[in-house]
Amino acid sequence: MKTRKVVKHAAAAAAVTALVAGCGKKSSSNDDSSGTDSTGGTTTEAGVSPLAAAYPSTLALSIFPQTTTAAALNLAEEVDDPNAKKNFKDKVVDQGKRMKGEGDCFNPAQFKPAKPGARITCYQFDNDMNPFQRANPPENFGTTTGKVSATNAEACMVAFARSEVEDSVQQVDRALAMVSGMICQAKKDGKDTQMPAVGESLDLTASFDKGGAGLTGSTAKITRLADVGGNPVYRSDITTTAPDGKSFEVHLVHSPGANDSSSGTLSILRPGDSGMGAKDAGQGGGANGDSNKNALLSINYSREQDDAGKKRMRFEVRRAAIVKTVTPFDANGLVNLTAVADNAQNGELGAVRYLAFDIDPDTNAGNLSYWQNPGGNFNEAARGFLFNITAGTDGSLSGCGVSGATGDISIRKYLKDPVAANELKPVKWYHPFRNDNTSTDKDSRYTNGNDNQGPAITKQCFKQNATSGVYEITTTDPKGYEVIPTAQNTVQPPTKPKAKLEGDFRPKT
Repeated sequence: MKTRKVVKHAAAAAAVTALVAGCGKKSSSNDDSSGTDSTGGTTTEAGVSPLAAAYPSTLALSIFPQTTTAAALNLAEEVDDPNAKKNFKDKVVDQGKRMKGEGDCFNPAQFKPAKPGARITCYQFDNDMNPFQRANPPENFGTTTGKVSATNAEACMVAFARSEVEDSVQQVDRALAMVSGMICQAKKDGKDTQMPAVGESLDLTASFDKGGAGLTGSTAKITRLADVGGNPVYRSDITTTAPDGKSFEVHLVHSPGANDSSSGTLSILRPGDSGMGAKDAGQGGGANGDSNKNALLSINYSREQDDAGKKRMRFEVRRAAIVKTVTPFDANGLVNLTAVADNAQNGELGAVRYLAFDIDPDTNAGNLSYWQNPGGNFNEAARGFLFNITAGTDGSLSGCGVSGATGDISIRKYLKDPVAANELKPVKWYHPFRNDNTSTDKDSRYTNGNDNQGPAITKQCFKQNATSGVYEITTTDPKGYEVIPTAQNTVQPPTKPKAKLEGDFRPKT
């Protein structure tokens, strides 16, 4: 029987922040994560599997939490199994228990098809928040107040950004559940006495299959690769078929370092009509499940210290559907967007997305960048957001976001040649269907330009209500957002990691 788990804005309660990736080092009395040294991967906490050295102790993806403490990031929604989604702290505790072989190693509910969240129509990548209406095809987007809707007072930019990454959150949750479940069952089976030596693998297929959850036709193993920078590097490889008959692969490369540092890559592949969750085309989605493509997602992460000695989480997420004739991941395990020919079009790739963070993991303050290209054109202007977030003494978050289009710089172009001139940041408004807009509420501030574009961007500021957790608009403009000259923008892209784990990490099964 379906059970409702009551939360605030449950369908999209996912977060500004954090891919939090620890090296396996115990960080607090409430953290059930394991401890590792920087060379051999042996655990120091009693009862924890030695294999835990291959797994980040706390790894979760979330955008704009609707709580005011990092310990309660809530990702719950109405689901068949009320335990299928838990808040951030519960997820970390569950991971720690799995490293000890405690409880159920797999939750079958996590491997069911993803549920789409509520559709957010106050923003649209081809129109910003500008009210837009046309009859063919029937479309109606935008806002006259800057809010999500008449019944939802949250800042539109915040809610839309959260909705956009919801599916990526679900995919990362499932991938990590498979790796932690594999380690859990291996401990229960006594297959975790030690990590493999450099260049060798530990076959855990039999233990993985015991986990159940309706996963079939699986292979699962952990390999120790050559050390990088004096630190061990482990790769976990899993291929399996979900209960819906769709196959997928998960590859996690993790390198624990000294002083609570770590780095690594998570790669996910689902072939063909994979159900990876293409967003509605009206929200900037695309044919993410074409039968001739692989649906791909990768994260490269780094937990490090900045120049002032403060902890930072810095990472990027790449996502795309790429034709199967292209090697899906590069040597570092990242979605191989730079291997696609410059003249490739929608038939060869689409639904390209890029997400980056530079975050203080203790406060969730920092910078966020989110971009999408609906098509495959190398010179198609990417559309997206930059956010700057600060944290108050009560734990609530506030900040501003800017949105718009790049100067004809696609995500692919930026990744191929990441020079300053190709940086992903808004420099103009770009409304390609502006002449079709029949809305009587359309914003006249988007007319100072040539036909469908102009030299201004959209800005919205907000502050989280410390009681409700909702991000309320602080912009004083009657429309709830500003249209400002590009030169007035002060919100900048996230700082890149000081160092990225480099090596031959191409997934192998």
